[in-house]
Amino acid sequence: MKTLVSLRSTATSLFTAILLIGLLIGCHKDTTTISWRQSNLTNQFVKSLVVSGSNIFAGTWGGGVYLSTNDGSSWTSVNSGLPAASSVQCIAISGINIFVGTGGGGSVYLSTNNGSSWSSVNLTLPMAFSSVQCLAVSGSNIFAGTNGGVYLSSNNGSTWISVNSGFPSGSSVQGLAVSGNSIFAAAGDGVYFSTNNGSSWTICPGLKSQSFTSIAVSNSDIFVGTDGGISDVYRSTNNGSSWSAYASGLTNQSVQCLALKDRNIFAGTYRSGVFVSPF
Repeated sequence: MKTLVSLRSTATSLFTAILLIGLLIGCHKDTTTISWRQSNLTNQFVKSLVVSGSNIFAGTWGGGVYLSTNDGSSWTSVNSGLPAASSVQCIAISGINIFVGTGGGGSVYLSTNNGSSWSSVNLTLPMAFSSVQCLAVSGSNIFAGTNGGVYLSSNNGSTWISVNSGFPSGSSVQGLAVSGNSIFAAAGDGVYFSTNNGSSWTICPGLKSQSFTSIAVSNSDIFVGTDGGISDVYRSTNNGSSWSAYASGLTNQSVQCLALKDRNIFAGTYRSGVFVSPF
């Protein structure tokens, strides 16, 4: 009888231990849920984001350029040389050169001192550049996404050629990103990629047609943002072969731009500033 009681006691203890371990594992899993948090750049229409070393530059609509050197914890206005209340549509970096494209007249400005000052750059752009949405640099090539597709310059903007084979006619390209030999484009009807310097483009499978506004790439990870789409941000971990909705807690569903730094993704939104999430 004592043996039977002892066995029952041992079984009860084992069951209790297993239950506690299960609860601990479950609690640990809940705390690792990925979500977004809002940075200290709030109440700004953030149209463009770019990372350069430890610096993050944010181009805003009506507020010019802001700089963060601490992963978005604080931001400083860096607008010396830019027109008052500039609307910065896009930012691109090539070495020490930082280019910003502004709305309205479509002027381009250059900084060579980390945004401390800016000077006007005279670029000869074709008429189709009535709205330059984004810029990307790959080696000596500059790609510009416009409301008339993608244009390429291989001579620092002196001349431009259209590189739109594979896009539907009249495609508006809102975001561009370069990863190795691949160039990715976020357009109004899908996400496209090119492996031949823009000579031809192929649409990525697995995404429903919606307004894609932005794109950021790190190795095989690709993130795309939408303007009030089915999901705010999508992620692919296999170079665009398949996609899934990313994270939760992004309170503004109009994602205007994306940037990656270390293992953090930054999302600029319409009038809610910048949000940050680990990935």
